[in-house]
Amino acid sequence: MKKSTLKACGISCIVLLFILASSMVMATDTGEEPPKVCDPGICIDLVYECTDTPVGAPFQTRGVVTNCGPQKFDEVFVKDLVDATVEPPVYILSPFTLDPGASVEFFSDFVSDECPAVQSAVVEARVYDTGAPCRVKAFADATCDCLTLDDTCRTPGFWGTHAGMEKDEAFNITQMVIDAAPAGIMVCGEVVDNTSLMTAGSALEAMCVHPRGEQLHQLARHLTAAALNCVVSGSGMDCDGTSIEAMFNSCNSVCMAGVDDQAITDCGLEIDCWNNGGTMLDTGMCQLGTCSETGEACEEDLDCGYNLDGGELTCIPFTDTCHDRPLVNDDLGLDFDPPGPAGSSKACNDAIKNDIYFLD
Repeated sequence: MKKSTLKACGISCIVLLFILASSMVMATDTGEEPPKVCDPGICIDLVYECTDTPVGAPFQTRGVVTNCGPQKFDEVFVKDLVDATVEPPVYILSPFTLDPGASVEFFSDFVSDECPAVQSAVVEARVYDTGAPCRVKAFADATCDCLTLDDTCRTPGFWGTHAGMEKDEAFNITQMVIDAAPAGIMVCGEVVDNTSLMTAGSALEAMCVHPRGEQLHQLARHLTAAALNCVVSGSGMDCDGTSIEAMFNSCNSVCMAGVDDQAITDCGLEIDCWNNGGTMLDTGMCQLGTCSETGEACEEDLDCGYNLDGGELTCIPFTDTCHDRPLVNDDLGLDFDPPGPAGSSKACNDAIKNDIYFLD
């Protein structure tokens, strides 16, 4: 019994060894060897950063890959990790070689609805020798934020009277701002592209209307001034990045629809308040300052009343509002500080008296 058992075991062991040997050969034949353990000191470094960008614009990223070890990398590549399921991977930087101590700078951009937004990237470097390749990786995130613009504002009265050259030293500031707008200006669904009298798309006709006229015309007046203000502030036609971005777009839609009388009136008051450098309060007041002695909100002196001795209190205006900032935008080549004399007062009065309306 012992001999038979031993013999059977021997045959079984031989069969098992043969199966194991066959399996090892099959694994070797695939050619997929595991990555080699890298030599000490081999390393790759990734620096990834982002430039803050105006709302709505693509985020711009910059990265630097550095071989921080003693050995040359035979293959280096960088790819983004926004969507790891994408095949083939989206390469930010195509494969290249990198000597010890050398660096490569790269740039990319991406679009995101979030702000701040995060873009992730990975760099992989490989060293090939007689065996399997040595692989090292590094990961980095670029956090991007949205620029907040410094609002600059003027009233429709300013833009309407600085839209011509009736005086020798006057500039047609309004037309120059229209021409400098990166994406043009559109108000209430209408393109604004000139400052001529009795002409379609005229900013002069849009802003020079009777103050007691139709409320829809008043809203178009305030929105046109706001759009010009947004251009000088560094924004596009939708006031992206300014403090009135949401309000401007909402009221522009109200103006395009032209059917909700209450919304038209409310929007006119809110946009006009911002054009004057004020803050619209829940009470309906456009706060432009605070009362002397009491510090209460006020729009004008009449809001402040009298002190206990019968003396009149005054409304002390805010300082450093959008209305106080100079009309300067270096990026657009605009510098109207000082703005010079009004150059279209007569033309503005003519526009008020004629029967041409911007929205007709």
